[in-house]
Amino acid sequence: MNVKKANNKYPIKVSFNILYIGWTFVIVIIVYWFYNTIVNETYSLARKEAFKGYEKDVIMRLWATKHGGVYVPVDDNTKPNPYLKVEERDIETPSGKKLTLMNPAYITREVHEIYFSELGIKSHITSLNPIRKENAADEWEKKALLKFEKGVKEYYEIDTIKGKKYFRYIAPLITTKGCLKCHAVQGYKEGDIRGGISSSVNWEGYQASINKQTINIYIGSLIIWLIGFVGLFIVKKRFIIYISLRDKVEKEIKENNKELKQTKELLEKNLNEKEILINELFDTKAKLEQINAEKDKLLSIIAHDLRSPFQGFIGLTELMADNSENFSRDEMADISKQVNKSAANLYKLLHNLLEWVKIQKGLIEYIPTKVNLLEVVKHNIEIINTRLTEKDININFDVDNNIVVFTDVNMLNTILRNLLSNAVKFSNKGGIISVFANNNKDEVIIAVKDTGIGMNEKTVNALFKIGEKVGRKGTNDEMSTGLGLLLCKELLDKSGGKIWVNTKEGEGSTFYFSVTNAI
Repeated sequence: MNVKKANNKYPIKVSFNILYIGWTFVIVIIVYWFYNTIVNETYSLARKEAFKGYEKDVIMRLWATKHGGVYVPVDDNTKPNPYLKVEERDIETPSGKKLTLMNPAYITREVHEIYFSELGIKSHITSLNPIRKENAADEWEKKALLKFEKGVKEYYEIDTIKGKKYFRYIAPLITTKGCLKCHAVQGYKEGDIRGGISSSVNWEGYQASINKQTINIYIGSLIIWLIGFVGLFIVKKRFIIYISLRDKVEKEIKENNKELKQTKELLEKNLNEKEILINELFDTKAKLEQINAEKDKLLSIIAHDLRSPFQGFIGLTELMADNSENFSRDEMADISKQVNKSAANLYKLLHNLLEWVKIQKGLIEYIPTKVNLLEVVKHNIEIINTRLTEKDININFDVDNNIVVFTDVNMLNTILRNLLSNAVKFSNKGGIISVFANNNKDEVIIAVKDTGIGMNEKTVNALFKIGEKVGRKGTNDEMSTGLGLLLCKELLDKSGGKIWVNTKEGEGSTFYFSVTNAI
């Protein structure tokens, strides 16, 4: 027996280990996607900052070129430009103040020094054929300028300058008519690429931002992974419990078969006790048939109620694993919620199965109390509210607040929840569900009515019977086994109530059940 239990649990453990690995893989893919997104966005921000520096330089040069340069006072920081060979480069005002002409390149160089001291942005006007040696291109700039000659419009990447990382950006300078005043002697013509302006932004702050966001992603993803892992672990434990219960039922059946065989042998040995032994045989047979019926019922639940939730759960995880790169953050969050919801529904299903087994074995007691019917109805309507919204179904209820019933509140919740769930399942989009109650002298008749697809006579005759198959799909292809109605009948039998239905195919169904009036 122990070997068999081990064999039963082994494929379960393997299946859940695969789910653990799959869930972990999905989270890793999500983390990788988010990290790449952060890096790309940060890279884009750095490029925009560097590009603004370049753009300001170009506009300033256009302005200076338009005005033919600017005369400024000569001082220790601004001396006459030895590379500027034009007439009236240096002039003197009537008051004797000496001025020198600053061409666009000279202006740009001084502005670059201010950029660096005030903003920390390194800018450099450069060329492969500079007039001024300080404008000579470094190795990175040379590489970029050679690319410009091949048609590249801009060039940028992260580079190291004096041991520090910078985001470096460079774009070409196009020779205009105003530029020829200084550069015509070099052979340039209007429209030629004569160099470029590079702008370097300190990468340290951007890298710190990437690191901070990456840590947040790791923490958030770890939390989501732990939630999924714990959910799978709980489902696994519940499923193993269910397997153990099934094995226990099989063991009881074998033991009863053994008792039956012993009884038969005893009957053959002692004919004088024939009548007593026959009675015992019939009692044992009845007990065995009841246990077999319970086993068949349990196996039916396993076949129908466990397969669909697991398929849905695995389908969601496969969707995340196969298409994560195509989803937005909101879509990934929505799918994660669906996975969590699927796991929660599966947990509830296993819990209900265990409760059903307890009912069959007489382990659940009927404990009646006074219950306000309206509060119970509202509570169960709230539970199905999401499904009502999904199918655009309106629900009306007409239950007097003064109606108080004397019953087990947990059993009443189970009955109402099953009947309301079936009403939603078999109602068309835009349908109407009504809940009402009639207060009779000794009992209260509660009804759940829908305007759905109804049932034919053959289906109605098969309801509430263990051996009959009544399962059919809902209006949105929802799965159904008919076991919920069977459970409702068993609970009402236990509490002394009744359940019946009034239906017509194509027009809807009304399920009635009775509970004891507390007043």
